Amino acid sequence: MTRVELGLPQDVIDDLDLTDDSLRGGDLVSIVMEGVETASVVTSVAALAAQLIAFASSIRRWAGRHRSPARLSLRGRHVSLVVDITPNVSTARIMEAVTHLIEHDREVGKPSD
Repeated sequence: MTRVELGLPQDVIDDLDLTDDSLRGGDLVSIVMEGVETASVVTSVAALAAQLIAFASSIRRWAGRHRSPARLSLRGRHVSLVVDITPNVSTARIMEAVTHLIEHDREVGKPSD
């Protein structure tokens, strides 16, 4: 099972229910907001995928309240993406980047035929 390490502003983490008691080892991908003070939590890809709309919406709301420049850095096996978090960043753009990371991780993790 792939784990996701999140480094996000505390109020974004507080908006979400990302607990997953089944985490045991496995691969690790990360989603970290750079340029701001962050808190850290580790969850599963499944828990994040289930909360994807809430996750993207919370980051979008955070961006609207804060004028400090930030970047969302998404890193996994053979994938590295950066989304600039500006006051006008769209929820769809955030969801697109996270979906790409999740789908790429699932594809890379599949056994070969």
